[in-house]
Amino acid sequence: PDDQPDDKPDEGDENEECERLKAAFEEKQAAMLELRDKLSAEETLLQSIEADIEDLNQQKQDIEELMVELALQGKGDYDVGKIPKKLQYLFKIFPAMGMIRGIVEATNAAMEYYHNEVIPKRSALEKERQEVLSRKQELESALDEAASAADAAADEFESGCGRVAPGDAGPMV
Repeated sequence: PDDQPDDKPDEGDENEECERLKAAFEEKQAAMLELRDKLSAEETLLQSIEADIEDLNQQKQDIEELMVELALQGKGDYDVGKIPKKLQYLFKIFPAMGMIRGIVEATNAAMEYYHNEVIPKRSALEKERQEVLSRKQELESALDEAASAADAAADEFESGCGRVAPGDAGPMV
């Protein structure tokens, strides 16, 4: 019966709908992957900042140990040779320390370095760390939303076209 109307949609319309659904899925997936890359970059930056903070914390501890060593020397001339080996690198920070005489002068030099260099750097890094953590949290939320949107688009493609979305291997979070 060629004279009966077709109840089926045209195959061309079906292919167009599948292509539209596929494009929507790919767009959502690309947005999700871009967010994941941004999140990865923020995590790398955060690790770098935390390593720098740890280095400054170590410098603070080393300066405190140096000051204890200086205090143990008692009054009088300071003998450079009595500084423990692991603290010798501090001479690079305080190049004139080998010539410094007196515990008060050495202590003042160490405290000046700590207050003028270590504390401001650490404060700036802590502020940057908080900013990165905030951005990271926002990106994690956006990534969750993008992953849900990509999953929904994949489901729509699969149900509308009767096959698994291209490249869909499940959630990519």
